[in-house]
Amino acid sequence: MPREIEAIPGKRALKITIAVFFTLAALLAAILAYLAWILPDMIHVDGGEFQMGCSDCLDDEQPVHTVQLSNFKIARYETTNGPFVSFLNHALAEGQVEVQQEGSTYTKVLISGERAFDLSMPYCQISYANNRFAVKDGKDNFPALVSWYGAVRYCDSIDGRLPTEAEWEYAAKGGYLNGNFRYSGSNDADAVAWHQSNAGGSSHPVGQKQQNQLEIYDMSGNLREWVNDWYDPQYYTNSPPANPQGPPDPVQLPDGRYAGKIMRGGSWREHLYSDLDEYLRETAVDPPLVRVTKRDYG
Repeated sequence: MPREIEAIPGKRALKITIAVFFTLAALLAAILAYLAWILPDMIHVDGGEFQMGCSDCLDDEQPVHTVQLSNFKIARYETTNGPFVSFLNHALAEGQVEVQQEGSTYTKVLISGERAFDLSMPYCQISYANNRFAVKDGKDNFPALVSWYGAVRYCDSIDGRLPTEAEWEYAAKGGYLNGNFRYSGSNDADAVAWHQSNAGGSSHPVGQKQQNQLEIYDMSGNLREWVNDWYDPQYYTNSPPANPQGPPDPVQLPDGRYAGKIMRGGSWREHLYSDLDEYLRETAVDPPLVRVTKRDYG
């Protein structure tokens, strides 16, 4: 028996006990985040043939075309801050992360030279101090806010990759269990998605809404999700029938700009029953810039 503990006055013993408890709780949380990083919960998706696109939707969702996919795996949940911070601290120790400063304020985080996210943004849920990243209080299970480059570097760290646009849509539709829903898993947006009318002005912890037919969560709403493909508004007219990968290079648009990578699924910022509602649908395509980070990109 540790005699020193017996000799400590009651209040101090209580404080030490509480401190030890919270230290162990923090350690357990860190271990769970680390395991979630190296061993994410993955869903096996049986490949097959499906109809990609939408015949009565936006121009870049047409024409509907037949796609054949091989088997693949996709994460059950959106990647959360806990495992993403475990990855960041490991990459930092390996010299792969640079944190930029303006005066005494930490601003941009670069991974392998590419912008991953912005610490200075008010919506950022990750902090940096004493050469270490940490999740802000209560935000461990919220989806991580990252650029396309940040998402790719995270996937690289677990020998994974981002899904192709075709894989994402197939999984959102429920694979061979396709229920022909408007949203991923339901025609009722409230059942499966956080959106502008029910989210209360922010994202939410993952896995709180109804899962789809493949037991995948939040493929409609909460955060827009990066896929691997470059955007091309004409791609569906000449997409290969088997395992399409998207254009090999950025495509120049009619206005002279070059298109970015595709995001899917919409976010908590989408208004229902408006043009913006389109992004919540299973087939809707959104092409932001690859280095951009916003409060609903992840």
